[in-house]
Amino acid sequence: MTETLRPEEWLALAQNDLDAAHLLQSGGSGFHAKVCFLAQQCVERSLKGVLVSFSEEPPYIHDLKRLMELVGEAGGTVPADIAEAEFLTPYAAQLRYATREERSPIEPERGLHLAEATLQWAREAVRY
Repeated sequence: MTETLRPEEWLALAQNDLDAAHLLQSGGSGFHAKVCFLAQQCVERSLKGVLVSFSEEPPYIHDLKRLMELVGEAGGTVPADIAEAEFLTPYAAQLRYATREERSPIEPERGLHLAEATLQWAREAVRY
């Protein structure tokens, strides 16, 4: 069995995703969907870090809304403005698995803003 990452390890992974997203965004057009994918990963990993801080095993899912619900069930509170990040959920599958499902609107600036806000909130919410 694989050992669960500690909260700070989840948040370090989230920071790495955010840094990579900013780097791609600064490179100009052509990478907007990948920026949204990395923003989704940042939010997902931030939420999983918070879950682990509540002694919860993070599930192997990419559904941000469900992860936010699990944080609430564990005793945390996800701010309403961060809950908007659930719009990034489809990017987890669309780019990873090249699905044919309808694509979400590509909004890299919004995705980056929400990823930054979520990571900042997670750093404050993590219980050590």
